[in-house]
Amino acid sequence: MLYNILFILLIGGASLGATFAFGSTNEPETQSPPAETRTTAGIETVGDLSQEQDGIEVTIEKIEQREDGTALLLNLSNHQYDLAQETIFTLATLNDRPSKSFTLLSNASGGHHVEAEIVFEKTTEGTFEITPAAGTTFTFEKLW
Repeated sequence: MLYNILFILLIGGASLGATFAFGSTNEPETQSPPAETRTTAGIETVGDLSQEQDGIEVTIEKIEQREDGTALLLNLSNHQYDLAQETIFTLATLNDRPSKSFTLLSNASGGHHVEAEIVFEKTTEGTFEITPAAGTTFTFEKLW
């Protein structure tokens, strides 16, 4: 009987600990406006900033103009390919020009869910292309 009570207390304590460790941080949730009306640094983006094909989804979360270039914040997600491979980002183009640099911001589930930032030469118009898997190219036209 004493062992059962100790076991119940242990389970209860673990539940409370998990609640505090993984519970809400009380930070307000933020939602992005629809892609058709999204603006970044005074530049309005148009069109659909999320595409899916062959089980892969690519979303442009943010476009930021910097002194050193134009940065795109991307989310890539799928359940088959490793999307954290360097060549995916080094071969991406904006206006047919290759990226200057990229940074993987998160890499979850072995590359199946990736957040990355790609920096290109500074521009305020153009077409973005990325090929996350052989034979699967995403083209985002008229970003602004």
